[in-house]
Amino acid sequence: MKKGLKIFRIIYRLIIFVLTYLFQLTKANLLIAKEIVSFHPKVKPGIIKLELDVKRDYEILSMVNLISMTPGSLCVDISEDKKYIYVHEMYVDNVDEMKLKIKNSLEKRILELSK
Repeated sequence: MKKGLKIFRIIYRLIIFVLTYLFQLTKANLLIAKEIVSFHPKVKPGIIKLELDVKRDYEILSMVNLISMTPGSLCVDISEDKKYIYVHEMYVDNVDEMKLKIKNSLEKRILELSK
């Protein structure tokens, strides 16, 4: 029975991860679409240095790819010690808020999946 419970937890975490990412992806697409049709775009680009909690190469790769696949954001570099990534964002009003958003959505879900 323990094995069945473990599989259920993995499937549950995977579903939550996919739903979280799809929500973020949809939100980003709608924001970009709004900017395209807007007469006065509110683009405020910036580069954020984000400290990573993910440590394994596949976790970092997943994080970088998911960020880069989200419209309006792009991972531009990874520090040599793999402790930081540099993310270009189209809308940076509050750097700390942006960091928390990434850490509490994508990174948190990646860590849950790799347990």
